[in-house]
Amino acid sequence: MIVLNHMQRNRFIIPLIIIIVLGFFAPRPTFSQTGPEVVINYVDPQEQDDGLKLNIFFNLINSEGVILSGNDIDEASLILDDGTKYIPRVTQPSTPIFVTIVLDTSGSMAGSLEQMKNGAIAAIQNAPPQAVFSVIGFNEVVTPLIPFTNDRIAVVNAIQSAQNSNAGTCLYDAMYAAVQTLQNETISQPEARRAAILFTDGQDERTQGAGDTCSTFTLEQVYELALSNTPVPINTIGLESNTGNVNVAELEEIGTRTGGLSIAGSVNQLDSAFAFIMNGLRNQFLAEALVYPEQGNRSATLNISSRSNGLATTATNFNASRTWVQQDIAGISVGLDGVSYDSDADTYRMQLLLSRPEEISELTASIWDETTGTQIDTLQFFDLTSFMSLPLPTDGMKAEQPYTLRVSAKLSDGSRLLNLDEEPFLVVHSIKYAPEIDPLQFFIESQVVDEELKTLTLNIVRQNDSKIVAYEGWLENVDTRVQAASFSAPVSPQVVVSLDSVPEGSYQVVLRGLDESGDQVAITAREFVRVLPPRPGFFGRLFGGLFNNLWIVALMLLSIFGLMGYLMFRNREKKKLTGTPFLSGNIQPPPSKATPLKKTTVHPTQKPLIPPKRSARAVKKPKPSLFIQKSGTLSLASNVIQLNKSPFIIGRKESDFNFDLPTISRQHAEFTHRAGETFIKDMGSSNGTFVNENKLEPNVPLQLRNGMEIRFGSEILVIFEKGLK
Repeated sequence: MIVLNHMQRNRFIIPLIIIIVLGFFAPRPTFSQTGPEVVINYVDPQEQDDGLKLNIFFNLINSEGVILSGNDIDEASLILDDGTKYIPRVTQPSTPIFVTIVLDTSGSMAGSLEQMKNGAIAAIQNAPPQAVFSVIGFNEVVTPLIPFTNDRIAVVNAIQSAQNSNAGTCLYDAMYAAVQTLQNETISQPEARRAAILFTDGQDERTQGAGDTCSTFTLEQVYELALSNTPVPINTIGLESNTGNVNVAELEEIGTRTGGLSIAGSVNQLDSAFAFIMNGLRNQFLAEALVYPEQGNRSATLNISSRSNGLATTATNFNASRTWVQQDIAGISVGLDGVSYDSDADTYRMQLLLSRPEEISELTASIWDETTGTQIDTLQFFDLTSFMSLPLPTDGMKAEQPYTLRVSAKLSDGSRLLNLDEEPFLVVHSIKYAPEIDPLQFFIESQVVDEELKTLTLNIVRQNDSKIVAYEGWLENVDTRVQAASFSAPVSPQVVVSLDSVPEGSYQVVLRGLDESGDQVAITAREFVRVLPPRPGFFGRLFGGLFNNLWIVALMLLSIFGLMGYLMFRNREKKKLTGTPFLSGNIQPPPSKATPLKKTTVHPTQKPLIPPKRSARAVKKPKPSLFIQKSGTLSLASNVIQLNKSPFIIGRKESDFNFDLPTISRQHAEFTHRAGETFIKDMGSSNGTFVNENKLEPNVPLQLRNGMEIRFGSEILVIFEKGLK
């Protein structure tokens, strides 16, 4: 017999007490098993042309209550009640999951409300990226706090707004409303997943401990709705506290009956309780199998083998609306022989080899955009032969974007031909659409300044510019960056610009090509120098004026010769009468008395006439814009973004102009116009905004000057063009 002294007993007793205390305060998932357990969330049977597709959503939990991830699953099998065995495909689904959070705000939650909010908020921040949330608060009244949204900040604010009141706990009404909300939201989205998360510290009663029912709906009615053709698993979190009256056994039954997870714990364990439920949503699995059951309510057993935890088995039920029979498709196949691109016709051709084509009634070829995951075209082909060359048009494709070509086949009995993985797509082939497009050429080849005509003639080179229908441009002083003139012109190999009001100096002429809507298609610029000829002197201007007006010279000569002839004629006449020389008859004696000059006065109030100033003709100048130099993979180079409003936001989604790239934030940068100037501000983007390679501080405006380079993230580079606001 071993006897422990006092010190030895303390060495063993103290750690034992710590273990017991930690075990008491740890949150407890309300399930028990000796090995791994499969928790089936719900079964979604979908009728196909060639069989019944069973979609089984489930969680895998080990004996310690830890939810396992996808790396732990080794293999799976599905056995129907008639003994037929199928090998399902097991994946972690990436489809959207709609989650309704149901929060107890009754009177008993007064001391635990903030801890509940904090736990729910932490769960939101660690939710799956595909999650879309709504929030409901309840006491004796069920109150929607926010409809479904993927805006996590808005959801957190809605949770923070929850307020408790000294009222009862209508638990069943809240669950019924949550299930109904989820079903209504996903009725048009059959691929969407659904889950409700219920938090409460009590049971359905109006007065705590009195047992007086609060809800209008019963628990059985909740089960009936949650297990309908649009099933909704209800995950439950029970708060065990001195002020509450939680029924942990009932919450466990709700989770078990509806396919949800259940957990209970103290107020200090709410964070880990919410995290346990959210971890179940993050690690949800989907087992898919095309089965051929007989008509009626059927059962199936799902077997999951875990690498580290052994075999887990569970049974479930589903309904088959009719009896399904697997077709004999031995020897029927569709294979890919090649894909080619016809640049002249801008069309792809897919060559297929068919075996037993007489058993195939039609082929369907579909084109999918890999970037957005959407289908952009579908074509059907009949009268099939052993070799088919299918034309696939490129309408709707964008240059340099990846696409997937998929081919499926329908048999003569109406069923679909499946591949070895029980999938309907027999051929899947990826392409990158790279059409041979001649690049747009638009530039000023040369310019001629004619000082006599005071014009600037631009010689334009244009190729592949079918979208350009008009020109507009302006002259800008290179030193001062002040616009000296603006102009517009029709499309022509030459553009003539007037220099009447343009002083001498160094200028840049900017020419823009516009489409039918007035948007810029292309832009080019070229510099030139205007040097005015020296101003002539008085005699130079005089003789220049006479040379340009020869009729005045002729009139003056006629006047001179006429005067000379007249004087000579008078001289001969006087000579005949007096015999005096030529000038004698023309000499007059001096006046005897000076004649006074007439004095004129000017009234002191009389003002000289000042010619009115000529009003300057209004010149329409272009508004500020961004000329795209680099656009990553979006093929937007040489396009222009018109900054036609203030503020104007650049971002990835829901902005005034979107660059759908992962390096661009949802709302990346903002442009504003103030007092004739344009300012840029980074809106706290993830990858930054750079002006002339200098990174902007978030939310600090910077005034832009013409020609500045602006980079959004690492892929988008634009040039700022300043205009008149």
